[in-house]
Amino acid sequence: MAQTQKILYTILGAAILAALAGLAVAIATYQSLSGLLPSLESRLGDISSSIKSLSAEVEGLKAALQARESQLASLNRSLAELAREVRTLRQVAGSPAGVVEVRYARLFTITYEGSVYILTDAMGRRILLVPRGMAQDLAAYYTDKYKPAVVIKYPMERAVYMSSTHVAMAYRLYKEADNAGVLKSIVGIMWGKEYDWYLPEVAEMLKNGSIADVGPAYSPNYELIAKLKPDLSTSTRDPTELNL
Repeated sequence: MAQTQKILYTILGAAILAALAGLAVAIATYQSLSGLLPSLESRLGDISSSIKSLSAEVEGLKAALQARESQLASLNRSLAELAREVRTLRQVAGSPAGVVEVRYARLFTITYEGSVYILTDAMGRRILLVPRGMAQDLAAYYTDKYKPAVVIKYPMERAVYMSSTHVAMAYRLYKEADNAGVLKSIVGIMWGKEYDWYLPEVAEMLKNGSIADVGPAYSPNYELIAKLKPDLSTSTRDPTELNL
């Protein structure tokens, strides 16, 4: 019995010694790792700083690339605009230009450039007449060149005349040019139902509603005029008021 206890105590002692030895190794390892931890933390900090620096560089490269793409897009737009300007100038350079002879009227002049007409009145105001369907770039060129007070597309499709004189002029043009489109373009006239119209077609169009009565000169029906959506609305002014 005593021998057995002795053996057990020996084994227990050995086990305790082994445990103590393992604990000593663990403590030594922990102390070693604890000594390395600041170094590891420092290295991790350096890596983190490097990553941030690289991220900043990447963002900088992205910004530079976007700026370059913007510059290229702007350059492409400029080249496209230049190409359009060159095409426009080539068209203009080959267009005839001159003066339209005015025989019976005064206080205005009419010139033309290509298919564009420029009417200049006694006050120096310009009216630009451009054909329907003209290329937008070409129309913009003439508008910028002459800086008109009004731009009118011809042939006119809808007109409101605030004077019987203007109606008579349009009627004469319709008759002499044998152009029914001139008559059909009249959509409204002043004093329409107040006058006795001796122009049979005009009287009939007023009767059947093809031409609207837009009211008297002292109180025109602006809402109706706007509803008619005219390309042109004319009015009169006494030339003596212009001190010419």
